[in-house]
Amino acid sequence: YQYAWSPPAGIDNPSADHPQATVNAPSTYQVIVTDAAGCRDTSSVTVNIYPLPVVQAGTDDTLCYGYSKQIGGNPTGGGTVAPYAFLWTHGNTLDDSTAANPTAHPTASTRYTVRVTDGRGCRDTGSMILYVLPKRGINISDTSVCRGEPVQLVAQGGTSYLWSPSTGLNNPAISNPIAMPDSQTTYTVTITSRFCPPDSATVTIHILPAPVITAWPDTTIFRGDIIHLYVTGGLTYQWQPANNIVGSDTAADIMVNPIEETIFTVTGKNSYGCSNRDSVIVRINPLKNVFVPSAFTPNGDGVNDVLKVETVGIARIHFYLYNRWGQLVFETTDRDQGWDGTFNGVLQHTQTFGYVLETEDFDGNKKVYKGTTTLIR
Repeated sequence: YQYAWSPPAGIDNPSADHPQATVNAPSTYQVIVTDAAGCRDTSSVTVNIYPLPVVQAGTDDTLCYGYSKQIGGNPTGGGTVAPYAFLWTHGNTLDDSTAANPTAHPTASTRYTVRVTDGRGCRDTGSMILYVLPKRGINISDTSVCRGEPVQLVAQGGTSYLWSPSTGLNNPAISNPIAMPDSQTTYTVTITSRFCPPDSATVTIHILPAPVITAWPDTTIFRGDIIHLYVTGGLTYQWQPANNIVGSDTAADIMVNPIEETIFTVTGKNSYGCSNRDSVIVRINPLKNVFVPSAFTPNGDGVNDVLKVETVGIARIHFYLYNRWGQLVFETTDRDQGWDGTFNGVLQHTQTFGYVLETEDFDGNKKVYKGTTTLIR
């Protein structure tokens, strides 16, 4: 059989036996059917258009965080043939996603779309938006800080804020004040906004204990001397100024050799990371002196066995020692190095030696000393 549908407008295939017709208004279609012998007949069909249901999802609205609202229109669906069926999106935030007017409890701004199907099976959709204001409250949990350490408090969800007590706050009327309380404090913030009723929240700032740092001793030394300084009360330490410290500047027992009056400050931390400090003062005795023994006895008895230059307030030395024939038997620039009475590995007998001692103090002043010393066996 051959088929010819007319009018062809809106028909997907006018020569098919069961074409699909898309119409926007009531329409009548005629079909001519021709068989193999050339015989034909005609028939017609009228397609009526049912109106879509009228959908009212409701008007957009603003919602406070944590609150709920009934959505949908009045009515949500109508204008055609009942009964009406409803299906809303985001059903997990609705008490009943198939109700005409469900109660919504979103936690974020959400567009709700409802599909309405009438008694003839015709359907249409509509949508509305619930704008959810930010959650009101404090965006920081209870925290612990060292005394004197600032911490920023953060509240949100409002248009105005008031913190109490105001003690330790740089500004109690803003959302994010800086808090620096001297003792444990619980702060309460009252949050107000244009749309939502006032709300409040609290946060507690705990104050961790600071270590008790004790450093000693305050003392007086001669220039060039090295002295020990001590500290207790902390887990770790940091001494300042570092340029006058011999060796580690992080120990509980340090050595210093300042050439002028110096205050040494040590910062100690405990297991909480809290710090405290103490200081010691090292004063300088301005006295300068040089001493070369007039005799020594290198006999191995442990007493006066070595000839050594003794100095006070002297930065550098150069010591020369000569025998009676003018031979240089010993030379040193180290104040801690002495002569044991040997020359070229040979023990020297009792005799008198001459010396020349060149010195320079910490101010750059130079001086030369000359004299004699006697080796006694």
